[in-house]
Amino acid sequence: MNPSDNADGGATGDRVDLIADAPPPRSETSDARPPALADQVRSSDLIAEVTLAQGVTYTPAGLGVLRTSYVFQVDRVVRGREGDAHVTVNDTGGAYADGSTVSTENSFRLSPGHRYLIFADRVDGELWLRHVLQVREGGAVVADASGRALTGFHEGVATVEPEATYEAARYIRQVTTSPAPMERGPDEASVPQAEVRPPAAAESGRVAALSLDAVIESVREAQGATTSSGNPGPTRAAPSESPPATPPAPNIEGRSQETPGAGTAEGILSGNYVTAFQSHFHYMPDNDNWAWTSHCRSSWNALVGNNLGLFAYKVRTSDNQPIRDRLPVANNGQNNVGVLTSAQMTTAGFDTWETLGANGVCYTWTGGNRITETDILINPAIAGNEAQFRKSLTHELGHALTLQHEQRRMALLYPGTYQQPPNYGSLWYSRQDDHNAVRSMLAWVNANVAAGTWAVTQFTDMATWSQAHSNPGTTGNLVMTRIASETIQRGSSVAIQFVHVENRGNVPAQNVRLSFYLSTNDVISATDREIGTFTWTTFSTWWSGSLTLAVPSSVPPGQYFLGWIVSTDSPELSSSNNTALLLRDYTTGFARVQVSVV
Repeated sequence: MNPSDNADGGATGDRVDLIADAPPPRSETSDARPPALADQVRSSDLIAEVTLAQGVTYTPAGLGVLRTSYVFQVDRVVRGREGDAHVTVNDTGGAYADGSTVSTENSFRLSPGHRYLIFADRVDGELWLRHVLQVREGGAVVADASGRALTGFHEGVATVEPEATYEAARYIRQVTTSPAPMERGPDEASVPQAEVRPPAAAESGRVAALSLDAVIESVREAQGATTSSGNPGPTRAAPSESPPATPPAPNIEGRSQETPGAGTAEGILSGNYVTAFQSHFHYMPDNDNWAWTSHCRSSWNALVGNNLGLFAYKVRTSDNQPIRDRLPVANNGQNNVGVLTSAQMTTAGFDTWETLGANGVCYTWTGGNRITETDILINPAIAGNEAQFRKSLTHELGHALTLQHEQRRMALLYPGTYQQPPNYGSLWYSRQDDHNAVRSMLAWVNANVAAGTWAVTQFTDMATWSQAHSNPGTTGNLVMTRIASETIQRGSSVAIQFVHVENRGNVPAQNVRLSFYLSTNDVISATDREIGTFTWTTFSTWWSGSLTLAVPSSVPPGQYFLGWIVSTDSPELSSSNNTALLLRDYTTGFARVQVSVV
């Protein structure tokens, strides 16, 4: 039997030192680069409006994963070499002839005859697909890969409609979830009396979708080009309604798996799912990586009361010890987790880190929409950085549970985990939005596959971090909690912006208190100097916003760290995630902020 992991990886009393994240790899994509448009544009060797002529899916020689070479008719070049009528761009993943699939979180399932705006990088002379936008309604609408229409740009990040209008360009489909509503603002502050600034209300009504020309104009502006809104740049012939009859064949090496453009996986409306725990073989050359991995599994295992949780590990029959030194093999029907070099990736049948351009990846095989194999691999470039390793592995485990990237809310599944600060004291990194998505999938299995498959755990778990979402409910940046002024006059008030509090559990918390403290050291506790407390009688979901604190005249002048603690009268799954400290962002290595009281 495979042992389950400790279900309380974030138990009270655990403390992890704040560790600066490793910088993203030089080839930056997905989980390894910011989603801001300017960064995306700068890192792309080709940005073009295209029409898909055909896609050829094959197994590259010596590998065990599928690759799809897409041949596009080039309709307009926004960045890159012009003059080619067609271009071949490679992508990880694809569908087998029987409808089963293999893909990563960065794979795109595109349809012949459809129009796209593609972003691609050149690796060893070949173009690799990094990002795709769907061109819909004859160019009047542009949608992201999840099928949500773009409505604008917020701080360089594309904003989208809350729900999908079009079919997703993905192999893995996430179960549709209803977003958890935000809590009302906190009750009147108790110590001292303080003004509460509620977060800005989301705009009501549907915002007009962006056209293709508007998006291309924004892309050109992001790369420093100067064009007028009425002249989006040089264009080729108008896109045809059907692909060219004889596009050039892609230069591929391997065994073809399907007729180009043919074959679709059997679908269900709700998405993909898991019906049993995933027991992984491990390749963890470092003892620290093995210990950290255990906590990453525990973060997800807390969601269910099944014997082995959602993730477990294989053991040797001879001594009942975990197997942690077994190199994975792609597509062998076994689940794997490991830290592999590019050479080991190739030997194991996977793409290299240079090709993938990421800190971590989750290869997922499906059959009839059920997850049949997951191989989760971590880039050695970050394996020695505890905070980044924990974040990346927990993120990839989320993909193994069918989750897609989420840019609309505070979530660990936000693309670019290196932008998220290390937890103050908790070993767990998953957020409430991540938990809600997994719970929705588990509930769907219980309702549609087999009743009682998953025993969804009922618990309360208040949590807070030194970061929030800039525009909850729609696509936006993750922003650090910050103070309006780092120099405070005694007896005056100061605003704390982008505060985030949430209940990671599914049982409401009673009598919740959010208290702020000034401390002469970076160890925040209830014995430090309290400068404000806000309360909720009942707290079920999440709250983000700004709060105003009054600094008493009795505070001695000096330099202080500022932190906050959330507490509740309800029993909690973990209290190690109840404290946060004011930090700067990833560009400074999450340096601690010190405020001056004068």
